[in-house]
Parts: sequence; C-alpha cells; structure tokens
Amino acid sequence: MKKREHEQEDEEEFSGPSKSQLKRDALEILELGRKMVNLNPQILKKLPLSEEALKCIIEAKPMRQGALKRQVQYIGKLLRHEEDLTPLRQALSIYFK
Repeated sequence: MKKREHEQEDEEEFSGPSKSQLKRDALEILELGRKMVNLNPQILKKLPLSEEALKCIIEAKPMRQGALKRQVQYIGKLLRHEEDLTPLRQALSIYFK
C-alpha cells in the first residue's frame, strides 16, 4: 500500500470529536454543575434533573472547598453520563445569561 493511501485510511477511520473538544465539553459541564450548586433549592427542583443529580447538588451546598470540588466533579460526571443536557441548558438559560 502506498503511503498516501495509508494516510487516507487513517483519516477515514477517525470519527468523533477530538480529545481537546471532549475536554472542553467536560469543563463546560463542570462549570454548569458549579453554577447549579449556587442556585436556590426551589429553582433546582424545577429543573429537568434526575433525583440523584438533584440530591448531589443540594448536598454540595454546605460543603467546604476540598469536598465541594470533589462533589462538583461527581455532579459533572452525572450530568455527562445520565442527563439530557439540552433541556437542562434551556431551563438554565433563564437564570444564567
């Protein structure tokens, strides 16, 4: 196989976002979780969140710096893997402009 053909096959095999894009997306979701920790619990209950995510966000409110950082990372993981972010972002757009 020629070198040029091999390069084209490598390009065709790649599908999906880059590692950098995945990291930017994860950081954006982490920031979303951080902002939700600062929201009033009454507002949080109106958001399209699972019970687990809601519980974790409310539990994070009284935490101190180190524990809060770990909890926000866990909230980000829940949001990435278990939540539909489109309706959540739409609902939050009212509170964060």
